[in-house]
Order: sequence, then structure tokens, then C-alpha cells
Amino acid sequence: MLTRERIKTLAGVVSNEMNGPLLTLYKYAHNGDWDAIKTYLSHYPNARKAMIKPYGGTTFHVAAFSGHLRVVEELVKLMSVEELEIQDNQGNTGLSSAAFVGKRKMAECLAMATMDLISYNVLLVLKCSVKDFTP
Repeated sequence: MLTRERIKTLAGVVSNEMNGPLLTLYKYAHNGDWDAIKTYLSHYPNARKAMIKPYGGTTFHVAAFSGHLRVVEELVKLMSVEELEIQDNQGNTGLSSAAFVGKRKMAECLAMATMDLISYNVLLVLKCSVKDFTP
């Protein structure tokens, strides 16, 4: 289970040795730089589904965990349902990541993009306004 402290230290754990060129994409997503992400993905479209080590999240997971609504909304437009359903190493989808950080609008955006993601995660979306809620 990811904790808030673990998310905060994620940037320090993601290294160039592990990820090579994906480290750049990670930084863009972590900082919420949509224009840089869009440019990167236009050159490397398969990077949308690349798993960034050590937690195995995609750019989408990183943006959701970092709380960047605009980036998440734009990635939802670019990604397929299958890409949106990718789980990180802990089994979290982007929707559960959004619920975890308490971004209701982000989770609603994802839920509207694909009904397949709605199951147990709906409960997380409904509860994400509760302070310090941990799924």
C-alpha cells in the first residue's frame, strides 16, 4: 500500500539508472508539465504505457499521484481503455491513485472515460473527500 510519505519520496527513488529516458517523462508528469509531456509522447507514443520503476506506475499514475488534474484530463483523451486500466506494482489503477490523493474531479474524469474501471473504485471516489482517507 502506498502511503503519503512514500509518494513524497517517489521522486528521490526514481533514478536514471533504472529508467533512462523515462526519467525525463517521469519528471514532466511529477511536475505537471503537460506541454512537455505532450511533446515527449508525440515522439515516443508507446511511452504512454511504459512502467516507470521502482513502483511500476505509468506517466498517468505519476500525474494522478502528484495531483495534476489537467495532465490527467489530457492523458485520458490520449489513452486507450486498456492503457487507463494498467496497474502499478501495488495493483493501483489511475482511478485508485486519484482517489488516494483525494482528487474527486480527477477520479470522476477517469470514471467517465471508462465504465470498466468502476467497481470497488467507486467507493473510493465517494470517500475521497474524507480527510486522510486511506483505501
